[in-house]
Amino acid sequence: VYDDDVASATLSQNSEGQNVITITALNEGNTELVVTTNQGSVRQTINIEVYTEVTSMTEKTEEIEEGQKSSRFLVKNGTYQLLDAQQLISFTPSTSTRKNVVWTFEANGTTEYDGASISGNQIFVPDTFASNEIVLRATSANNSDVYTTVTITCIDQIDVSNIRIGASAYETSGFDFTTS
Repeated sequence: VYDDDVASATLSQNSEGQNVITITALNEGNTELVVTTNQGSVRQTINIEVYTEVTSMTEKTEEIEEGQKSSRFLVKNGTYQLLDAQQLISFTPSTSTRKNVVWTFEANGTTEYDGASISGNQIFVPDTFASNEIVLRATSANNSDVYTTVTITCIDQIDVSNIRIGASAYETSGFDFTTS
């Protein structure tokens, strides 16, 4: 009998007298099961990896408290920006460690759309991008049947060359109010 936090194993014999090892997953993680003959002269190590697949994904809703700013936007500026799946998607089960996703554009199912492009978890949105939002499809990297769509606002980059900051001061003194 073998037991740790990741897996447990039991030894039994089948109807033909052969030894059968039954391994039961307990928690996500990695462990090793070392099997040794009764005489101890032969040893075999079995590497065990236990994981939980994501069974569903949904777009997270963003609740913005007063005074906070939204983090769900992309700037149309022609630089690559990070797509953070943990921030944008709720995974079920939430304890799964297999939360890798493949990003594509929902409009055409590819990584290129209207001048914008996706490379891994980075997205490039040119300043010429026509829409004010972009709809992405996030598909589980381990199961193409598990996916969700994510809508992100696209904003124009502020042209700082047209911003002027100035200051002026003046002094006033001695007001004489008369009533009539």
